[in-house]
Amino acid sequence: MDFIKIYSKNYPQGVGSFLAIIGVLILTPDTMVMRFSNLERWELMGCRGILMGITLFFIWYIFFKSSPINKLSSLFSLEGLIFISVFSANSIFFTLGIIETSVMVVLTAVATMPIFAAISFASELILVCMESPFASLLGNTDVGDFLIDWNSSPSP
Repeated sequence: MDFIKIYSKNYPQGVGSFLAIIGVLILTPDTMVMRFSNLERWELMGCRGILMGITLFFIWYIFFKSSPINKLSSLFSLEGLIFISVFSANSIFFTLGIIETSVMVVLTAVATMPIFAAISFASELILVCMESPFASLLGNTDVGDFLIDWNSSPSP
């Protein structure tokens, strides 16, 4: 943990690249192991879920050494349950994506997700901030709506 603090102080503009490289180094072997294991989808999800849960619990315990029992109750709050649900859905869809499609497609989607989220958020923010009749003419400019409309248009 001290390495990350020292690195972020010395190279503040390289922290994002450093985290991206770490993510690639973790996700790429994980997806290859998932592919080569030849497990069915539900067995793979179960094994990954149990191992990921145990690993994240120990990482959480290391960071909250002072009064871990008090912090454990935060898992049963509304925010904790929402986090658990979203993280579970993310793990399920990631595993299904790896099984059903190629690894490159899934990893590209995971890598570009923050970019599309930022573009979508920025376009909504611009529309909200614009208080003119022109803003109502633009309508909703979500990237997702554009892609759905573009994809569903009949081909000639």
